[in-house]
Amino acid sequence: MSLPDCSDELRPVKRMDDSELVANFQASRRSEESFAELMARHRIFVRAVCRRYVKAPQDEDCVQEIFLKVYQALPRFQARSSFKTWLRRIAVNHCLNLLQKQRRSRHLSIEQLAEDGVPLPSERALPELAAWDQRRQMQRVFVGMSDTLREPLLLKELEGLSIVEISERLEIGTSAVKMRLLRARQSFRDGWDAGGGDVNRLRASATA
Repeated sequence: MSLPDCSDELRPVKRMDDSELVANFQASRRSEESFAELMARHRIFVRAVCRRYVKAPQDEDCVQEIFLKVYQALPRFQARSSFKTWLRRIAVNHCLNLLQKQRRSRHLSIEQLAEDGVPLPSERALPELAAWDQRRQMQRVFVGMSDTLREPLLLKELEGLSIVEISERLEIGTSAVKMRLLRARQSFRDGWDAGGGDVNRLRASATA
């Protein structure tokens, strides 16, 4: 009679790759130990994603909230992409949702401020207000885009990755990346125009 294979129970989790750790977690084998290793392995990566959207010290709370979401969703992970690609998608979506909630909670128009007796901004402050309004509109447009289009656009424009690097990150072909970027830019333009913005003016201000 052959003995059961106990090799997975004896191997240190640090020597396992992400897919093995995920499999352990989903099969309830050393699940807490496996998840702790996934957190330790990808914590710096998740914090870097958070810092592109929120400022310190909010970034640490953001990291914790993302890993809580990952813990809750990991039993349903189907490995259609790598764990890191899936993790990044959760992190970006969480950050965009966080920005949207922050915008709602602190949204006061200049007219409302004036009615409350708050002095209106000086002309010197107007350019800063305009830039802030542009950032708010950009966040709103990104939130409204599908994951399929938003991810390659953020990787290209925010992280400055090349077509090949985006292809490797998203695990799709370079031709698919180019097509998604083309559709993403059109989707962004449509969303921006619908909000009353001017894409050409936005591009000019970004390069000024």
